[in-house]
Amino acid sequence: MFSFHINERTGFAVNPNTIKAMVDQISSGTPVERLRNLDLMGAEIELLRDPKRELDERGKVILTTMMEILNKSTDDQIPSVSTWGMFLTAYHNSNKRIDVMNRLASDPDPARKLLSFYIAERMASQLVGEAANNPEVAKQAQEAKRLLKKAADEEKDEMVKLFVSGAMELVTRANAAPTTMPSGGLPGPTTAPSPLIPPAITPTPTPTPTPTPETPKQP
Repeated sequence: MFSFHINERTGFAVNPNTIKAMVDQISSGTPVERLRNLDLMGAEIELLRDPKRELDERGKVILTTMMEILNKSTDDQIPSVSTWGMFLTAYHNSNKRIDVMNRLASDPDPARKLLSFYIAERMASQLVGEAANNPEVAKQAQEAKRLLKKAADEEKDEMVKLFVSGAMELVTRANAAPTTMPSGGLPGPTTAPSPLIPPAITPTPTPTPTPTPETPKQP
């Protein structure tokens, strides 16, 4: 089974009041508050989806509600929040994974493209064994490979292109020795991203040429 594992966290008491408080923070809080609550919601979703845990009807409703909130956050007007929402959605919702991957890949922001190709590499590398017996999984793996190949052929940004090249090499190695991904096996970042602001670039100063001393004239 394809799954993402972001972090280990202790669950918290979930009830209508706590969900409402989280929704309020995600929809109208500061960027930091939105990111923190999305992260908490993702951790709670992972706990609720633990295969050792049997959910009652109330638990299933809570899980569905949280998944819908994550999906809604992908359209947040704050870029860092929507990016994190897309990433968490890809982690926790296999039905949305291809849509999120393609959406990030088509974004002009290089950081979002890199995130898309990271997801694509994980899908293409770790779904190899399961894809042989599951048409839907095979479709996801093929779409991930197609996206990487398209980026390798068309991407102009050198940093992104280098990342894609490395990702394709990892996919090639995985396909050479296909295995089924172990349970809880996809590592990922443990904290939300910083706002998507390009780093400042300090130009290297041009050294001042040292004048060549003149040869004294002979009298």
